[in-house]
Amino acid sequence: MRITYLIVLSLALSFTHPIFAQKDKSPKKTELEKTLEKGRDQLKSEIHLDDSILKFQAVPDKWKNESAVILLNYIAVQHVNAKKQPVGEASREYHFKRILLQDHFAINDFSEFELEENQILEVKVIKPNGDTILLDKSKAVSDEIRIEDRIGYYGFYLPDFTNGTKIPVPGLEPGDIIEIEQYYENVFSSYTSGVVRTFWRDYYNLRRLNLNYPVCYHVMDFKLSKNIQFNWKSMNGAPEIQKSKGDKNNFAYRFVDSMRDRNKAEFWSPGTVTFPFVKYSISRFKSGKSLSEFGNTSKGKALQKVRKSQIKDLIYSLEYKNEELTHSHVMRDFTLKYAHENMDPETYVNKFYEYYRAYYHFEVADDPEDVLNNFRFVLIMKRILQKKNLEYDYVVGIPRQFGALDDIISVNEITIGLRIHETGQILQVFNVYSLMGEVSNSLKGTEVFIVKPAKSSKKIHVSRDTLPQAPSEENTYLYEVNAKLLPGYQKIEVENKVTLKGYARYGYVRDMPYTIFQWDLNTMFGEDYLQVGTNRVWYEDMDREEYQSEKQRRDTTLTYELNKASLKKLKNSHRNKYYEIKDYNKFELIENGRLTDAPQLRYKEEYVVEGLCGQAGAYYVLDLGRLLGQQLEIIDSEDSIRNQDIYFGYPRVISYKLRFELPIGMKVSGLEAFNIDVDNESGSYTMVARQEGNMIIIEASKTYKQVLLNKSEWTSVKSFIDAAVDLNSKRIVLTR
Repeated sequence: MRITYLIVLSLALSFTHPIFAQKDKSPKKTELEKTLEKGRDQLKSEIHLDDSILKFQAVPDKWKNESAVILLNYIAVQHVNAKKQPVGEASREYHFKRILLQDHFAINDFSEFELEENQILEVKVIKPNGDTILLDKSKAVSDEIRIEDRIGYYGFYLPDFTNGTKIPVPGLEPGDIIEIEQYYENVFSSYTSGVVRTFWRDYYNLRRLNLNYPVCYHVMDFKLSKNIQFNWKSMNGAPEIQKSKGDKNNFAYRFVDSMRDRNKAEFWSPGTVTFPFVKYSISRFKSGKSLSEFGNTSKGKALQKVRKSQIKDLIYSLEYKNEELTHSHVMRDFTLKYAHENMDPETYVNKFYEYYRAYYHFEVADDPEDVLNNFRFVLIMKRILQKKNLEYDYVVGIPRQFGALDDIISVNEITIGLRIHETGQILQVFNVYSLMGEVSNSLKGTEVFIVKPAKSSKKIHVSRDTLPQAPSEENTYLYEVNAKLLPGYQKIEVENKVTLKGYARYGYVRDMPYTIFQWDLNTMFGEDYLQVGTNRVWYEDMDREEYQSEKQRRDTTLTYELNKASLKKLKNSHRNKYYEIKDYNKFELIENGRLTDAPQLRYKEEYVVEGLCGQAGAYYVLDLGRLLGQQLEIIDSEDSIRNQDIYFGYPRVISYKLRFELPIGMKVSGLEAFNIDVDNESGSYTMVARQEGNMIIIEASKTYKQVLLNKSEWTSVKSFIDAAVDLNSKRIVLTR
C-alpha cells in the first residue's frame, strides 16, 4: 500500500517583549519537535522589529467600538541555503499576532485554537495588569467529525477520518491581549527515520490587507538565497514592497502596511477584486523554458510583471516538452477500450474527457496538487486534439480576483485552456464535477492571451481577446414544486423537482449524494471500477474471492451508510425559520449533469412540511410564499448602507413554479398580492399567480444580470432583492 504524508499548515502565532513567549516546558519532546524548535529559534534570532511596533497599543478612536483590533500581524519567510541540512536548503515560515480583545464577541472568536501536526503553536494571554497565561496544550480535546459533514468531494467512498484537536482558551475578558505564535518548515515525521526533510515546491501566496478586524501593523519579512526567484505585486492601492539590507549570500525584502480598516461583512463582498492585497511567488531560479515559475534576468531582483516572451516560452514548453507529465496510460487504456467504435472527432474528444474525469476521481486522492493546476489536463487534451487533427490555440488568463493580464507574476495564478478552431469550444475547467467546454466564471468577461503555437518560440503569435460574459440564462436554478394540504390542514406534502444548469449545476453537484459518483464510475468503467486508479493499488494483490468480498462490503454497508447520511444532509439543507420538515421521504436522481449531451442536473425530492397553515375560526391562513423557501433578506441597518462594491460572481436566474392543490370545496382569497414586477439594470424579480380549478399556480423568477456593480447601484439591487423577500410574507386565506 502506498502511504502519503501531508503537511497540514494552519494559522496562528505569538510574541511578547522581549519579543517572544517562553518555550513550552513539556517533559519529553519528539525528534520532530526538537527540529522545529531549533529552526524557529534560529529564525527568531534574526528578526528585527522596532519597539514602536512591538509595543503599540494606541488604538485609534475610530476603532474603539470594534470587537477586536489586530495590533500586529507579522510574517517572516525564509528560503536560504543550509549546507548542514540533507537537501541543502531550508524553507521556513513564522507567524506572530498580537490582538486586543474589546468585547465578548471577539472572545468567542479566540476561545479555542486548532492544534496541527508538524508545527509549533503557542498562545499567550496578557491581562491588563500584566499577568500572562500560556495556553495549556495538555487540555487539547478531539473534534467530532460527522459523516454527513464529509460527503461530497470524496463522496464515493469513506476515507479514514482523523479527528482534529482543539485547545480551549478559558478566562478571556475584554481588555486582554492575545498573542499567537506559529512556526513550520519543510520537515515532517516518518515511521522509519524520525524526521525527514522534503524538497519544497514553488509556491504562490496572496495576502489580503483588509481582514475581519482592523490591523494597526501588517509586516512581512523575506530572506531569500540569491538562487531563489522572488516575484511580487502590490494590488488595488496596496503599499509597495521595499528591498532591505541582506548579506553576501541572501537578499531581503520588507513589506509594511499600517492602520488598515477591517473588511466589513456585506453580502456579495468583492474581496480582492477591489480590495488591496499583495501577492508573491517564491521558487528556485531557473532560466530554462519549462513549466517552472516565471524567472527574472537578474538574480536578487523581484519580478513584478511577466513579459510576453515568457508567455511564449511557457506555451512552447507545453507544446513540445513535458510529455512525461501527462497520464499517458489513461489515453492508452481509452484507445484500447474504444478502438472499434467509429466516432467523429468531436464525439471522440467528448468521450475521452468524461473517461479521464472519472479516472481523475481517484487521482485527486493521490495527488491533491493536481486539483490546483490544469497544466496536466491541457497537455493530455492537446494530444487528443492532435490525434484527431483538430487545430487549436492556447487561451491564457488570470482569474479576476488575482488582477488583470498585466498583473501576472506567477505561473501558479494563471489558468490555461485550449480553444478548438472548428467548434470555438474552450477546454479549460477540469475536475471531478466539470463538463466538457466549461469555462471558469472568474475568467468570463476578462481579457486573455490567445497564443498560436509554433515550432520556434520566437514565431509563436500572442494576441489579446476578451472572453464573452455569460448571460444570466446560462446559469439557471429551476424549482418545480407540487404541493397539497394533508387531512387536518396542518401538514403539506411537497414534491420538489430541481433542474440546475451551468454554474448552478457545478456549484451544487459537490454536495449531492453518493448516487452521482456511483453512476459515473459504473458508466465509465463497468462493474470492475474498483480496480481503477488509486483502488488499483489497493486491490492488485487480491485474489478474486477477496475482491468480490470487498466489493460486496462497499456496495452494501458502505453504500447504506453514505446514502443514509446523504438524506440527513439533504433534509438539513431545507432548514429555515419559516417551517419544519417533518419527514424527508425520498430523493431520486434523474440526470446527474455530468455528460456533455445531458449537461443539466435534475433530481426530485419528496418531503412533508409543518408550520405554514394556521386556523382562525372558519378560516385557514396559509403562508404560501414561504413554501418556496427562505429568500435572501437584508434587514441589518449596517447592511442597508453599502460600503463596498457589489460582486455577484456570475449572472444567474432562479425560477420557481408552484402548483398548489386546494382541498375539494375550498375557496381562496388574497391571490392578487402575488403579482410583482421589478426590473432594472442590476436585476429583476417577477411573480404572477392564477387559479385553475382547484389548483393555485405561482411562477416567480429572480435574475442577477451583472457580475460587478458600483456601490452606488445598491438601491437598484435592493429593489429586486426586497421584492423577492416580500414573497416571505405572502399569504392566502382558505374558506369553505
